[in-house]
Amino acid sequence: MDHMQRMVSLQMDRQMNEEDEVYSLGNFTSEPSERHPILLSLFFRFFILLFAIYILIDVFSIQVVHGSTYRYLAQVNTIYTIPVIAPRGIIYDRNSNILAYNTSVYSIYLKVSQIPYSNRSNIFNDLSKITGLSTSDIYSVYSSAVNDGEGETVILQRLSQEQMVKALLSNYSQYYDVISTTIRVYPDGKPMSSILGFVGEPTQNDLNTYPYLNQNDEIGKDGIEMYYDKYLRGVDGQEVIEVNSLGDTVKVLSVEAPIPGDNIYLSIDTSLQNFVYNDIKGGIQEFNATGGAAVVQNPNDGSILAMVTSPTYDNNIFSSSDASNQYLSLLSDNRDPLINRAIAEAQPPGSTMKMVTSSAALQGGYVNTDYYFEDKGTFPLGGYVFQNYDKIGWGRINIIGAIRWSSNDFFYNLAANFLPFNVYVQYAQMYRLGRQTGIDLPGEASGEISTPTVKMQITGQPWYEGDALNAVIGQGYSLVTPIQLDDIVSTVANNGTYFVPHLLEKITNPQNNLLNYYKSSYYFQDKVSYNNYQIIKTGMNEAYLDGIDSTARTNIVDAGVKTGTAEYGPIINGSYEYAHAWTTGFAPYNNPSIAFVFFLQRGGLSVSTDIVTRNFLNWYFKKQ
Repeated sequence: MDHMQRMVSLQMDRQMNEEDEVYSLGNFTSEPSERHPILLSLFFRFFILLFAIYILIDVFSIQVVHGSTYRYLAQVNTIYTIPVIAPRGIIYDRNSNILAYNTSVYSIYLKVSQIPYSNRSNIFNDLSKITGLSTSDIYSVYSSAVNDGEGETVILQRLSQEQMVKALLSNYSQYYDVISTTIRVYPDGKPMSSILGFVGEPTQNDLNTYPYLNQNDEIGKDGIEMYYDKYLRGVDGQEVIEVNSLGDTVKVLSVEAPIPGDNIYLSIDTSLQNFVYNDIKGGIQEFNATGGAAVVQNPNDGSILAMVTSPTYDNNIFSSSDASNQYLSLLSDNRDPLINRAIAEAQPPGSTMKMVTSSAALQGGYVNTDYYFEDKGTFPLGGYVFQNYDKIGWGRINIIGAIRWSSNDFFYNLAANFLPFNVYVQYAQMYRLGRQTGIDLPGEASGEISTPTVKMQITGQPWYEGDALNAVIGQGYSLVTPIQLDDIVSTVANNGTYFVPHLLEKITNPQNNLLNYYKSSYYFQDKVSYNNYQIIKTGMNEAYLDGIDSTARTNIVDAGVKTGTAEYGPIINGSYEYAHAWTTGFAPYNNPSIAFVFFLQRGGLSVSTDIVTRNFLNWYFKKQ
């Protein structure tokens, strides 16, 4: 019994000892805890030994087995293709005076991608001392380049000799390059800016639309530079170079020279352009106008001799490193200097529209020179009283006298009793009012013809009989641009041919050989008879000699003139608070070589533009 108990006790002790030495982990077991660290240490030592052997084998493979191959790859040179930007064509006036050309300047290009974040302030302060630009402006240019993903960006163009030397000797010169670049120069600046426009870098949309463009190209952004960009831009070349692993150029493999752009000759006369610009600018100042514009055209072929707008801008600013800020400043200027008022801003034409009304009434056979009307200064209709300026009555007059004195009442009577309004609209459309003239400039406005549809669109109100009376004297909802009005007076001057206005004279290649010459085109001829145009012109001549527009008269030349005072704004004491001033005409009277329009925005009565016109006629025909 004791023996059996000892055997059972011994068996139980053995089982308990075995349970202490074995740990169950599901279907897995581990060694006893006191042996685990030793085995784990051995395992890691073995792993490190294997890894070291692998590294030694790999190093042996790189340096011994494949060493020559890798040494060759490290030393092999890289081939780069660098675009060579084509110089833009030169723009000339009709007398071969240069209006736009290219010149080489030194510029500082910041290596945007290499600027250490921690050292930016030192680099920008250094650039500020060299260029005279503020550090905030430099940071702004830098930030824009970073956002656009550009590796390099221009900080300052047109470096002086002193600035160039400072840049080259700077302790931070490794962070920027001094590079010779080409910029566009406009010798006449402001007087020509609205015609020529300016150039700039292509946008991403431009690059996507025109795959032949390079991001370093300059393309036309406005004016002639934009309209004839495909001729002026030329074809870029390229330079293929070999560069070693240190970034040094080993040799130039090939050069494909760029093809310069074609040259453009304009119909503009520079001396005339400059005079008219100063004439309009002086009128704005003298009569406290908010702006102005003028167009001078050859009525015999549609070529534009001068076209100005004021206030305007100097297009040379777009060749500066601060071009973006300059552009934003112009956009925020409430004087709208970027708008070419000669083509892009339509205003009520006032009594200048009586040339259109007279054409419709005469050619339609509704009146002739034998019809006379008693102008009493007022014209009652439908419970309202329409009137001449200051209710002045001009007495018994025919259509020539009505043009001579710009009688509103005569034309009110036409609209109320003779001339169907739809016929007036047909002639307004014939003169291409309400649509673009087709001049070779971007951004042209269409204007409006005052009609029931236009009134409803603008006011939501129905058309009344009195609206027709306002329309035929250029009030109501009619809007015209100076170029549209100049086309009308040109057609009157040449007795019936409506030429498409144009600025282009010819295009030549870089060697100045003729490629294309502008051939005048026209929309219509002889829609109004020669005799009827003589009636209208006689009235305009009498207005100039001793009529309503005699303030414009000069003893140097005979002319035909029609003015307009286009009233608008709130009515105070029975009169509109504001008025635009217009004078349009042609000279010499018997053989017109010019047709002109002068406009002063909020310039008051048309006597303002008559004075500006007189200055112009005196200067121009003295010069002739």
